[in-house]
Amino acid sequence: MNLASELTAIEQGVIRSPWEGHETVRGFAVMSLPFESGDVLASRTIPQSDFGPYSTLWHRRPDGRWSIHVDAPLLEVACPRYWGPAAVENAFADIELSWTGPNTARMTVDAPALEWTFSMSQGPLLAVLNALHAALPLGSWRPRVLVAAREWLAEHVLRVGRIDLAGRLPGGMNGTMMPARIYRIHDAAARLDGVDLGRPVRADAPPRLGEFELPSSPIFAVGGAHVETPDRDEYERLVREVARRGD
Repeated sequence: MNLASELTAIEQGVIRSPWEGHETVRGFAVMSLPFESGDVLASRTIPQSDFGPYSTLWHRRPDGRWSIHVDAPLLEVACPRYWGPAAVENAFADIELSWTGPNTARMTVDAPALEWTFSMSQGPLLAVLNALHAALPLGSWRPRVLVAAREWLAEHVLRVGRIDLAGRLPGGMNGTMMPARIYRIHDAAARLDGVDLGRPVRADAPPRLGEFELPSSPIFAVGGAHVETPDRDEYERLVREVARRGD
């Protein structure tokens, strides 16, 4: 297990979904990391998508309000496209992710000022399930019953808490989150705007972003997502705009 070597080798670029009428992202994420302060951090590092690479930081305050901070050419081509209406703030930020060990990452953000480290591990059960799950075909994510089976497995076998992997996103489109492999975050530390968030904990209830429930336990995932494109003309306009900015 060497996530640093594997994930830094992913080539950045533009990809397209093999599902007609959908767009896609591929990368890795801290799905949810609750702290004893009551804050929850999450991240999405996306080297490949319809609009190219981007990174995001999600922060839930102890009062339940979310903000999404984006390192991308446009807010509309990153997480706010799908999740933004459920957040009280969607803003640009400079986000840097580096690896300080084979399975330890460090993320820094300028606004909000964040220094965050987290380390991943997998026990024997996760190792077996990850190997089996990664071998399943993409089509196994189509039937809702198979997605529900994955949600049940995560909650009752892996005990990461209730989790939603498919449904209507806050942005109004239907999407399916597709973690091919998950890892437990066994150690983490974060300072946010100069405040130490304390130890990582298991949340009493699943953190919610819109109608979606995120894991109660600190979880890291490698995989992707497929989301229905609601407006093809708007989609093509964004593709052209990102390409123009890259020229």
